[in-house]
Amino acid sequence: MNGPKRRNRGARRTTAMWQSCHPIRFGVSMLFRAFLALVVVSSSACASMGTRDALVSDRPDFTERASTIAPRHVQVEAGQTTSREGEARVNAVGEVLVRAGLTPRLELRVSGNSWVQERVAGTVNSGLEDGAIGIKYNVTEGPDEPSWRPTFSVIAHTTVPTGSDAFRVSRAQPEVKLLGAWTLSDRLGFSSN
Repeated sequence: MNGPKRRNRGARRTTAMWQSCHPIRFGVSMLFRAFLALVVVSSSACASMGTRDALVSDRPDFTERASTIAPRHVQVEAGQTTSREGEARVNAVGEVLVRAGLTPRLELRVSGNSWVQERVAGTVNSGLEDGAIGIKYNVTEGPDEPSWRPTFSVIAHTTVPTGSDAFRVSRAQPEVKLLGAWTLSDRLGFSSN
């Protein structure tokens, strides 16, 4: 029979209702969805582990913490950074840093490749940047309570040429940082690199 085609109205309503109620719209990129899934999974994993010590993040920022991760502990940090300088706009997603405590004063640090999109004067480059590997060594440990005695640590790491052609450097780029932290009172403290 060649009669008029019947549409499945129930499926169309369900799809339309899902689109209007769901917080993630269809236009969102797959990378953002994967990042959101990582955040949900890691936050639920952290919630189920219970609390021990305060979480001290060390993701790349202006100053990195002088403290190290406890032995046999692993901490995974990730994030997103957007920056602008003149006409250049850079967006980096991932920025994964895995920190593993080896001894009370030593931690292993592995940075994964972040996905980067760079826009300069109408030209767009995107891809993965180089990863990195290194260590953090706690030279002196200041007391937990406020004191004039500081905490000093050293980070030694190097990039590993593993990124996309647009962002890969042909050789390793080693770097050493001296980190300092002073807690002078409950309200006053200093950190520096």
